[in-house]
Amino acid sequence: MGKKKPNLSLRYFLLAFGLSFLILSLIALPILLWTVHPRGEQVGTPQSGIAVESVPGSYTDRENILVCLRKNKSDSPYQYLLLGFLPDRLQLSLTVFTPNTPLSVEHSAGTLEQAYQYGGCGEASRQLAKEMRISIGKYIDLTDLTLSNAVDLAGGFSYDFSSPLTLPNGISISSGSQYIGGELFVSLLHYAEQTEDSRIPLKLYSKLMGNILAFSDYSQIQSYYQQLINSMETDISLHDLAEHEEAITLMLNRDYVHPAPYTGNNFAQLAEEYR
Repeated sequence: MGKKKPNLSLRYFLLAFGLSFLILSLIALPILLWTVHPRGEQVGTPQSGIAVESVPGSYTDRENILVCLRKNKSDSPYQYLLLGFLPDRLQLSLTVFTPNTPLSVEHSAGTLEQAYQYGGCGEASRQLAKEMRISIGKYIDLTDLTLSNAVDLAGGFSYDFSSPLTLPNGISISSGSQYIGGELFVSLLHYAEQTEDSRIPLKLYSKLMGNILAFSDYSQIQSYYQQLINSMETDISLHDLAEHEEAITLMLNRDYVHPAPYTGNNFAQLAEEYR
């Protein structure tokens, strides 16, 4: 018997298939790498006017926190503060909500106050997260006394009043620069509550958070939080704080505080601040 002739058609087919696969791989690989690690990768939108330098490490550990503030333990909150810890943007966003803030999404409680009455600060944070279509992973439920201590521990601050005013407790404040300690801080919040002035709380909280972000290092933040944690209800532990140590250290700059007012109809716009 003679030798079997080789199947040249099959060889040519396999050769053509192999070359095609190689060419497609060479084209697809750079595209894939560009998609996963785009050149000049952008990690957010830093605030205008603040220089952001490239730093080693990954700062994707964002955290949104809802703070529920009560006069004392037996009361429902009179104010809700949303904090957006956004290290990739070098930004700490702040928004103040009142108890009657409406929650209109399906299966919502109706208002933040009703959500709190149903399941405390944790439920209020879940309902607000649904309304804004963002993630709110942590909460802090505290009283005026704890907030007052927090202000004093942070060192207080100076505040410029454009005109004189009289607070609900009878304290008179003249125009110009005044020192704000913990007790006066809380009194001003109640003044804003009565006058329905949402600007004052945001300015006060911005000053307070600016003081905290002006601490010298992470250990000072840790010590500050440790002095407060036992006087409030929260699901933020010192271990959680330690997990964010690198990002917290990066964020120690008072210029990164960014107030974002709630106007009653700007949930969608605010959501972009916290995503």
